[in-house]
Amino acid sequence: MTLQSTGAISLNQINIEAHGSQVSGTQINLNDVDIRELLYPTKASQAASSFSEFYGAQEYNTAYNYAGGSLASGTGTLHYTMGIDSTYTTTSRTIWVGFVSSTDNENIDMIISGSSSGLRCKVDLIRPSPYVRSGSNGTAGKMFKDTSVSTSGEICFEGSTGSSGYPWGSTSTRWPIRIMADAGITFTSNASTRNWNFYNTTRYTGVSVAHFGRAFDQGVQG
Repeated sequence: MTLQSTGAISLNQINIEAHGSQVSGTQINLNDVDIRELLYPTKASQAASSFSEFYGAQEYNTAYNYAGGSLASGTGTLHYTMGIDSTYTTTSRTIWVGFVSSTDNENIDMIISGSSSGLRCKVDLIRPSPYVRSGSNGTAGKMFKDTSVSTSGEICFEGSTGSSGYPWGSTSTRWPIRIMADAGITFTSNASTRNWNFYNTTRYTGVSVAHFGRAFDQGVQG
């Protein structure tokens, strides 16, 4: 449910949006943390809020969060492949949550480029290794995060730096991943035989400004 964009909003309506219909009639105030988190950017404790700021507010969809820290292997549904032969360009604010593996043990890079300056992209790959680039303000080995993706292309994460071994342990090992990108981000790889395969992965398109912002601002998960 989403709060209306015009007219009077009651405190009870805000409460139901934040917590569900089962809380109807219970007492809250606009400074409660769950209420403040309906807004983006989230208000600080004791910061003043007005009812009009809640127009169009919607409870954050926790399905956008990281799927978990465990590995997956064996069979599973292959939902997406990204590489030179399978480029993907986002047409709206998009979040993927699932598992990824690479197709070989050579130097395999995921390369992103923006159709214009100022576009955002973030990759959480829960593997404490050098394989995830840090981006403009990410965390090396854990999270790539760039608030203005290069229009000429940049590496957001990579596999093995040589042929000495598979970057993930084997091509059947699938690492939990979350990717988010503004509209106009193109994903590819550095060689036609080197792809990233996404298994058991859900893609959310048309993510709201507030929800995308909250997910993008989160620190490293897992």
